[in-house]
Amino acid sequence: MSRYPLSIAAALALAALTLAGGHASAELIYYLRLDDSALPTAANEVAGQADGAYEAFGASDLQQAPSPGKDSIGSVRFGDLSVAPYQRILLGQEVVGAKALTIALWVNLDAGQLATSKDHALASLGKWGFPANLLFWRDGADADGGANGTLAALVNGSRVNGADEALNTAGWHHVAMTWAANATDGFRLYVDGVRTKGDRPAVDVGDEVIGANEGPRDLVLGNKEDAGGEASKDLVGLLDEVGVWTDALPADWIAMLADGTHTPATVPEPNTLVLLAVGMLAVLYRLRR
Repeated sequence: MSRYPLSIAAALALAALTLAGGHASAELIYYLRLDDSALPTAANEVAGQADGAYEAFGASDLQQAPSPGKDSIGSVRFGDLSVAPYQRILLGQEVVGAKALTIALWVNLDAGQLATSKDHALASLGKWGFPANLLFWRDGADADGGANGTLAALVNGSRVNGADEALNTAGWHHVAMTWAANATDGFRLYVDGVRTKGDRPAVDVGDEVIGANEGPRDLVLGNKEDAGGEASKDLVGLLDEVGVWTDALPADWIAMLADGTHTPATVPEPNTLVLLAVGMLAVLYRLRR
């Protein structure tokens, strides 16, 4: 027998966590398929502690063309710019207090919007401005010098932009943002499974939590969270297969979502990877004794 069984066990556990990329606590808190064919009270969710409620949608806005996502049947159309309150989907407050986050979804902007400088909100939490709890959007020509179609995100006052015009072509695109507090290069954007970076690099976020600036708020899809939404931030196009995790998922998992073979519900669970790594390391250790 080893004289140091506890030290070895601790080393195995630490190595397992390292192999898992530090994602042992990831949790899928929302997954909305958005495949409804009639106006319901919930957003056809698969995962989520609170129903996602439609605001200002009609039956004709549902069951649109499917996205490339695995098993996707339909999608939801946003973009009735003349109507207030403006279209959006309200989720719960589960992301408030999170120290890491991933939002991934499929989006198909109307072709007539691609050449415009309009902002298209993908997800928001709290007011639209600086600093903000969370903003994730397709940016128009912005004051910082970005071009139409830049994918952008803002968390607790830190902002990251993708390459210019990274989201400025017709058709379906898979987009994602990952954020981790107090992590080097912990704020990333992806378009179609590939990380996108512009000439303004990611800003490393300090040791903060989601919602630190404004307190409890609902996470909202397709428009502003504050003031009931508005036309200038309304998403104009289709949205589908929305997943939200309380962890910053690694690039290979984002790629699995974007290649159309996985949904958020079928991405490997980090805890499963940890257990597998522990088991493999334990077997190796016993064989070497």
